[in-house]
Amino acid sequence: MGLSIRPNSRQIPSSVEYTSDKLYNDLMYGYLQSISLPMRDGRRYVNASDVSFVKLASALNISRQTASMRFKNLQDLYLVGLKKLSKFELLLIGNEFAYLVPNDVLVKLVETNTPHIISMYVRFCELSYKQNQILYHTSKIKEEIGISTNTSNNSHILIDALDELQDLGLLKHRDERVTKKGVWKTKKYVTDITNIL
Repeated sequence: MGLSIRPNSRQIPSSVEYTSDKLYNDLMYGYLQSISLPMRDGRRYVNASDVSFVKLASALNISRQTASMRFKNLQDLYLVGLKKLSKFELLLIGNEFAYLVPNDVLVKLVETNTPHIISMYVRFCELSYKQNQILYHTSKIKEEIGISTNTSNNSHILIDALDELQDLGLLKHRDERVTKKGVWKTKKYVTDITNIL
């Protein structure tokens, strides 16, 4: 299947500058993009009535206070503009910082409610342009998507997201045990990345 440019895609931050930032919340931003509407010039916006903190909290299964904080953090990162004429513009970022995710895929990723899943998906999509089979290191991916690397107790977050992506048919992941000079190591691979459900 692979990756292809599909109509009705949304711009999602894919550079580590965003994905690793503790202020960035991919589920909140992904949700806003999924409900956004186009302007005549190609920019996108969300109606203020659609993003009350009560509605955001309900849609993302979080508290109103958390919804408020995450929305304001996206504004601090210049991903969401200030309210104008009852609309919030989703500000464009350069192509080198973003990846286009088809809206049907984005909606499914948001519906999983799995932390960091969108950031992980776009990072692997970016890497897949350079190689078909991606050998990854858990600590490197955790660092790139904003998960603490100071502990291994949170590795389940990574595995949960990978399992969800595989269940959706968006990629495959596998471990391979290898020995080098009598020492066993596990190599982790991601393959068959697609943007078609």
